[in-house]
Amino acid sequence: MTDMRLTPAPGPIAGPSDSTASEPTDNAQIAGSVAKTISGTIAGTVAGPNEQIVDLFEIAGSKVDAIQKLDEGVASDHEVQLAQALLWQVRPAKIRAALELRGAALRGASA
Repeated sequence: MTDMRLTPAPGPIAGPSDSTASEPTDNAQIAGSVAKTISGTIAGTVAGPNEQIVDLFEIAGSKVDAIQKLDEGVASDHEVQLAQALLWQVRPAKIRAALELRGAALRGASA
């Protein structure tokens, strides 16, 4: 039986800053495409060995983009946690006043 495990190539791992951001894509669509390609490769139903290799390189090449998106998500989560922590330190009367001021500004903008 053939060993289907893939081993990573030696060398430095590319980081999030090594590529430019691309348009957001539907994660379910990506996952379905990857699963289909990998399943087809394992089952031998993809067109040929060269196409299999090209497909696998395409999947492996998307790692930098995935890491960048994950890094951006973690940074966003840190911002949210900081904002929540700071809001817990504000007195309720000040929050109420700020919300009333914002509401008045929004009502004024829509009038």
